[in-house]
Amino acid sequence: MLQMWVDHVKCAADLRTELSETIRGFEDQIQQKTKKAAPYLDNLKALVHALATEDDPYTLYLRAEFRSAIIAACLISNKSAGHLVGAALDKIVEDSLVKLKANDPEWKEVLVSRAALTWGDALGGSMRNLVGQQAEAGFLDRLVAILRAKGLSPNVGTSTGGKVNSVSWGTRIVFLNRTCGIVRNNIDAVLTDATAGQPNLDDPSVYIACGELKGGIDPAGADEHWKTARTALDRIRDQFKTEGYAPKLFFVGAAIESAMADEIFQRLKDGLLSHAANLTKPAQVTDLCEWLIGL
Repeated sequence: MLQMWVDHVKCAADLRTELSETIRGFEDQIQQKTKKAAPYLDNLKALVHALATEDDPYTLYLRAEFRSAIIAACLISNKSAGHLVGAALDKIVEDSLVKLKANDPEWKEVLVSRAALTWGDALGGSMRNLVGQQAEAGFLDRLVAILRAKGLSPNVGTSTGGKVNSVSWGTRIVFLNRTCGIVRNNIDAVLTDATAGQPNLDDPSVYIACGELKGGIDPAGADEHWKTARTALDRIRDQFKTEGYAPKLFFVGAAIESAMADEIFQRLKDGLLSHAANLTKPAQVTDLCEWLIGL
C-alpha cells in the first residue's frame, strides 16, 4: 500500500512532467548552450581565418592559440589528449594531418568540420554535467531552506572545487555522489546516521536512505535515465540485503513520462520505493525533503 506521507503523489499522473515544464527546461538549456557554445564558435571562426592563409596545419598546431582547435580537428577530445605524452600526441596529430591532406583536396573544410564535431561532443558532455549539478543544487537548496525554517542549523559541505556535496544537521548527513563500499558503486544521494561521528560509508549500518537523482528534462532520454536509476536502486537493495540491512529507497527525476510514472507509482505501492518526487514540482520536492529530515 502507498504510504500516506507521500502527500503530493496520489496517483501516477501526479508524477508526470507537465509539457509547460518541459518547454521551460528546453528554453533554459538553449540559453545555457548558447553561452557555453560561444567560445567554441569564436575558436572555429579564428581557425577558418587562419587556414585561409596557412597551408601547413601542423604549423597552426604548434601555435598555442590554435593547438586545441587542431587537436579537435584530429577528432581527439581534450580528455583523451590529456592522457597522451607530448611526443606521442605530436606524432598522432602530425600523422593525422598528413593523411588528411594527402587524401582530401578539401582538407581545410574537413578540418573545420571535424573540430566542430569534437567540440560539439564536448559541449554535450558539459551540458550533461551542468544539468546534473543544477539538479543536485536545486535538491540541496530546498533541503537547506526547510532545515533552516525548522531551526535545525544545517552545515553545508563543499568539495575542493567549491561544489556543495553534503548537508548535515543533528545526527544526520546527506551526501551526494559518494562511492558506497557495499554496492561498490556511486550513489547519487544518501542519508546517513552520524550519531557516532563522521559515518564510514563502507559500514552498511550507517545508511538510512539511498536515492537516485536525474535532472535531465529531455523526454527523449527520460526512459533511459529511469532504467539506469532503477537498476542502481535494485542493486542497492540487493547488496544491502546480503548484509542484513534495508535502507529506504527514493527517486527524484525532472523528466518523468507516462510509462515511467506508472512504473514508479507501482513501485511506491509495492514498497520497492519509499518515496519519489518530480524535480519540476516544488511541492513534491518539499515532501521528499520533509520525509528525509524526519527519518
